[in-house]
Amino acid sequence: EGLVLVGSPSEELQLRERERLPDHVLLAEAQAEFRIAEEHYLKAADRLAALVARERTARPFSAALATAYDRNLKAMDDAIARCREMARGAPDDPWGHEVLFAAYQRKLRFFEDILRTSTREEATP
Repeated sequence: EGLVLVGSPSEELQLRERERLPDHVLLAEAQAEFRIAEEHYLKAADRLAALVARERTARPFSAALATAYDRNLKAMDDAIARCREMARGAPDDPWGHEVLFAAYQRKLRFFEDILRTSTREEATP
């Protein structure tokens, strides 16, 4: 038997019981978890986008920065749409979901970078 890294005998028992579940049950559970994770990414992106919009109102971007921001955001949204289509086209392939989540993470980092830069510029006299 393989190495089991769990904290208690009951957790070990749960792990062993899960190993006996049919593949289709485990797959359905994984797909449900993917949907929940996607919802979390979408909520985080919406919240960060709202913060960026607030920053843009308080301190408008230069024309060049606004153009670059809009272009990059559209490119990320297009990439996410393609990744989402790929993930939904093969729901039993975890790789498609991993690529989709990487695209979401990139978008979140993009918003965070914009907000960090805006905050730094505000602190600079």
